[in-house]
Amino acid sequence: MERRSQLAAAAVRAIDDRGLEAVRLVDVAKAANLTTGAVVHYLSSKDDVLMAAFEQVGLRNVERMVETRGQGIVDRAMAYLPRDEETAREWRVFLQFWGRGVSDPAFRARHREGYEAISAALAAELATEEVRQPEVVADATVAIVDGIAVRVVMEPNAWPQERMRRTLAAALVPLFTAHGQDGRN
Repeated sequence: MERRSQLAAAAVRAIDDRGLEAVRLVDVAKAANLTTGAVVHYLSSKDDVLMAAFEQVGLRNVERMVETRGQGIVDRAMAYLPRDEETAREWRVFLQFWGRGVSDPAFRARHREGYEAISAALAAELATEEVRQPEVVADATVAIVDGIAVRVVMEPNAWPQERMRRTLAAALVPLFTAHGQDGRN
């Protein structure tokens, strides 16, 4: 399992460097400091490598959800945005999967499952905090974070962290307030 995780992280770096369609198994092997044979031993095809990279990015989002529990909504949302090299890389790679998901049913299904899981987990948390319509608030929160993240990835110099934070607050505080919770908490 540890080797697969190492390869998935290497695949994320290789995809960021070469692009989703151009990346090859040899690129992943090089990023992992392994042979191509070692990559194929754990991940038998390019699609397996791509799916592992996609899942690696999703896993980081689950970890962020746990790490940020108890923080205010703006701070929590900031943890998901491309605010440093690691999160920017993850978003650049994730956005490439959006394009692939348009024409590839397997990636589209995995993408949908990931969004359903993160929205359901957030909605469950919000329900315990007595937020009205927690599913709606969770979906809106995810959509807001996604929209800002796309802008940051496409225009990194125009979106410093303070602009991200102000924009999140402008969208999330009224949303949470309207649904029964002080959005600053």
